[in-house]
Amino acid sequence: SRQQTGDIMLIQKNTNVLHSFSQWVAPDNFGWVTNLLKLAMKKLSNRAVGIAHVQVDRGSTPLRAFAMNLEGQTEVFINPEFKPSVLGGKSTKEEECLSVNGKYTVTRFKKGTLKSDNNKPIKLSGFDARVCQHEIDHLDGILISDSGEKV
Repeated sequence: SRQQTGDIMLIQKNTNVLHSFSQWVAPDNFGWVTNLLKLAMKKLSNRAVGIAHVQVDRGSTPLRAFAMNLEGQTEVFINPEFKPSVLGGKSTKEEECLSVNGKYTVTRFKKGTLKSDNNKPIKLSGFDARVCQHEIDHLDGILISDSGEKV
């Protein structure tokens, strides 16, 4: 099912595309993908701290990109990879998702480094590391309802 938010269409749970592995973004598509995700974050500013391309209905193949708020600004990460800091340990906390109803407890790494094709590597910890891992899970076709426990 789909949920309309302004002119952004969110894809909801029970839609097969949410369980698809996203395809790498070619450099000539960086511009429109960045603009689309920034627009989605602006439209969802009161509800979202992150959004993956797969959650935004463009009638296209899900692409490996997401946006999240960092230090008060929306940043877009294209072809991202999160390298966890194993020494930082893990934590289990409640999460919500625009594509899944309800809250789930999910275990994630507390720290790590986010690398992408369009940004320098960034060290993340705490909430930012959790949001990053949540969005990358979307790019890998994993929902919090797949990896967590319903609260």
